[in-house]
Amino acid sequence: MDRFALIANGLVSSVVLWDGDVGGWQPPRGNFAVKCADEVAPGWSYKDGAFLSPPLPERPAIEKTQFSPREFRSRITLEEQMAIRAASLEDMESGLVYDAFNAADYIDVNDPDTAAGIDLYISKGLIQADRREDLLAVEVISESQPVGQLKLNALSEEIHAPS
Repeated sequence: MDRFALIANGLVSSVVLWDGDVGGWQPPRGNFAVKCADEVAPGWSYKDGAFLSPPLPERPAIEKTQFSPREFRSRITLEEQMAIRAASLEDMESGLVYDAFNAADYIDVNDPDTAAGIDLYISKGLIQADRREDLLAVEVISESQPVGQLKLNALSEEIHAPS
């Protein structure tokens, strides 16, 4: 038995298992059958020997918010890193934030504690205020994009019921 799409008005109305013998069964009136791949389902269209899926949903954007301490540190300029390191040796608050960032398994840019640490560095003059947005930015790994449609060729000629 093979999979056959029943086509009515250019659309797959259903999919049946059939041996293709019109002597035993035949497509209902107004339909014809075409052998098809496993992916073909009701709602697909059929034209010129090919099946076309309905439009597929858009792939969502993938956003990264969590970074290793090393990845996060790479967002900070060398000059800023040296100022923060020097301050961490002399200023207890700066030192605690420095230690927390370096001891973390990951740093989440959406975590209020991360923003508070950056804000402390800004208040101490270790980072310029206009850098805050860049340091706390989400990294977009892939933009959302339409997937489009699948197109599959028919696996047989059209089989119409005998007239």
